[in-house]
Amino acid sequence: MPSDNSNVYTLKEPVVELETFSIPGGGWLTTMNREIGAGFYASTLGTLPFAFGLVPPQTVTIFAYDPSGEIQKAISQKAP
Repeated sequence: MPSDNSNVYTLKEPVVELETFSIPGGGWLTTMNREIGAGFYASTLGTLPFAFGLVPPQTVTIFAYDPSGEIQKAISQKAP
């Protein structure tokens, strides 16, 4: 789930967070970025449909649906 996504809400069990990473910004133009003020798809994210500026990295979090708990168990066993 991208950090600048619209209509984001907290996910509840049985959803497990697998990984969080950053993707470098796409240059000098963006359509979705709170820090720069661009909110093409959601006016709550920015006052402009697009904005010029140094685009910061995007944080992305990957989640998995885990009704059996097997993924959470595997993650717990890998942790030091």
